[in-house]
Amino acid sequence: MASKTGGSNGVCSPLPGGSNADNDCSPGTAACGTTGYCNGQGACALAAAGTACTGTSSCSGGQLTTTPATCDGAGSCKPGTATTAACTGGVACMSATTCLPSACTADANCATGSYCDLSSSTCATKKPAGTACAAGNQCAGGFCADGVCCSNACQGTCEACVMSKTGVADGHCAAVAQGTDPDNECSSDGTACGHTGLCDHNGGNGGGACAYAASGTACPGTLACSGSGVTSTTTGACNGTGTCTQSSPVNGSCGGYACASTTACGTSCSGSSGCVAGYACTTGTCAPSAFVSGPCVTATPSAFTTAVVLGRGNDVKIHQRSTNGTTWSAWSALPLDPTPLDVRSDLDCGTDGSGALHIVGTGSNPIGALMHASGSGSAFNAFFRELPSQTFSVPGAAIAFSPFNTDYLLGALSATGLTVDNVSGGTDTAITPITTIVNPLNSAIDLSVIGSLQLVVAFDSSSQLATYGRYVTGSSTSWGPAELIQPPNGTSFSFSPTVCGDDGLMADNVVHVVAVASGQVWDTWTPDWSSTQFSAWERIGTQGASAPDCTMMGDETVHVVTLSSAGHILDIYGSPDTWTTTDLGTF
Repeated sequence: MASKTGGSNGVCSPLPGGSNADNDCSPGTAACGTTGYCNGQGACALAAAGTACTGTSSCSGGQLTTTPATCDGAGSCKPGTATTAACTGGVACMSATTCLPSACTADANCATGSYCDLSSSTCATKKPAGTACAAGNQCAGGFCADGVCCSNACQGTCEACVMSKTGVADGHCAAVAQGTDPDNECSSDGTACGHTGLCDHNGGNGGGACAYAASGTACPGTLACSGSGVTSTTTGACNGTGTCTQSSPVNGSCGGYACASTTACGTSCSGSSGCVAGYACTTGTCAPSAFVSGPCVTATPSAFTTAVVLGRGNDVKIHQRSTNGTTWSAWSALPLDPTPLDVRSDLDCGTDGSGALHIVGTGSNPIGALMHASGSGSAFNAFFRELPSQTFSVPGAAIAFSPFNTDYLLGALSATGLTVDNVSGGTDTAITPITTIVNPLNSAIDLSVIGSLQLVVAFDSSSQLATYGRYVTGSSTSWGPAELIQPPNGTSFSFSPTVCGDDGLMADNVVHVVAVASGQVWDTWTPDWSSTQFSAWERIGTQGASAPDCTMMGDETVHVVTLSSAGHILDIYGSPDTWTTTDLGTF
């Protein structure tokens, strides 16, 4: 029919393309199958070539590969060229063929190497070391420390991952700088060698730790002390790992102090028990034992061998030592308190006919009082004030006994002149004044009684040694003229002189005068004071650090005592041209 074919009626012809007048064609189910229309060639039409049909896709590692397809016009769907691209938004694959939606809610939504940035719900590439981070999931290495992506968790003590703490580039975990503690991880344990409260450092290779006191840091040593003040000490040094190591022991002493305990030396004293032998307690301090003022020496009348030496020590005691002509006894303290004496006063001493020992000096309360003590053995009378109406301006007093009785001369020098009294039976009697004094005397005096001869010696204002004497016989009491003696050539006198002679037993008037000049001890003598001048000076000792004192023995040998510069008492014994010095040491 022409209305269907567009041709003539009665002529059978194909329906035109796109027509389906007789409903001969049905749409196919395939994208490239029949279209439901005729193709104008007597058949049902297929989808035209180039018509899009279903392609393929695959998804792996957040990468989507898409292959499009088109119909070939013959009923087949033919694949085209594949393209590959990252899933939109950096998300991961949802399946083998599709990506997840482009907005993420967790890292699992993101491809490998990315994390979900929750602030934007987008996947972001994980960060390299040294980049700022808030958590380890943001970092390629998986670790975030000190606010940057780090090479490891960096959670060790005194470790950090930023240059400001370690001195090493950000992102590299290392020990923090030595001597710092930026994160307050360390605390001091309060011991000499223990933790300091700061960090240690091992060269920037990680593994930091809380620091111990440096090797070689001083730490407490040890001290072992024996009762004699002998010590064994060690010194301590830290080993750098928390231990105080000790040196080999070194023997020493407490410097004169006794031990306060088995592990400590004393540091002060209140008496002799606080000091060891050879030291004395002086105003709370142990000092080497020493005598502090001029000593004295005396002998019993007619004694040929026995002499007694006395000295005042820095332990505030008077000590004595005696000789029998062969050996010396040990030093022993007298049971006598010397504190009434002025420390500037030298001692003078004498022995009376009963063998009692007498000691004199000037006092401290009042200054210049003449003080006198006597006794023997363990029984001594305390110092008392003699000549109580007088005080003496020059420290030091003198005493001299008449042979074989208890009468004695007592004298000292005051601002108004010389005082010499005779004491007999406890009664003081001023003797005849010396009217022949040439120059004022200006040193302590010394006295000697030799039979009926009485002698006074002192230095005078002309720097000479003045000797005055008189014989007390019958009504004769006058003093003879002064005998003035110059110091040895090239020297000058020091302290005060001393005089001694025989006790009259030998029926002569041997007299020795001894003085210190320019630090040396000198003797001059006469075999008969009444008729023979004094000899030239003879140096008998090379040390003289105090006023000397002398006593003559029954055989006319002489003991002279003085101090050395070390505070030892020196005994110079002998006779003209033959002298021997013995260092009697200290108590």
